[in-house]
Amino acid sequence: MEPLVGCPMFILSQKLKRLKIALKEWNKNTFGDIHVKVKDDETHLNHIQMQIDSNGSSSTLLNPQKQAQMNLDEALNMQEVFWKEKASYS
Repeated sequence: MEPLVGCPMFILSQKLKRLKIALKEWNKNTFGDIHVKVKDDETHLNHIQMQIDSNGSSSTLLNPQKQAQMNLDEALNMQEVFWKEKASYS
């Protein structure tokens, strides 16, 4: 990374810009796109539920359905937190 030269306020603003870029990248790598995760979890749960509707309920489908529902609930909670944080900064 190139060293910054200039008045202290310019250096601070440039460091904050660099930090913003780094934090966005970290967030993407650590948490991923929560909206895509919600959609994927909904699709997975719907797929299991369609199998249950077609084949009837069984323990081989009910356990994955329960886990898929828990994954979706967690993703929806994360999405809700995302939107609350987004709204508080607006």
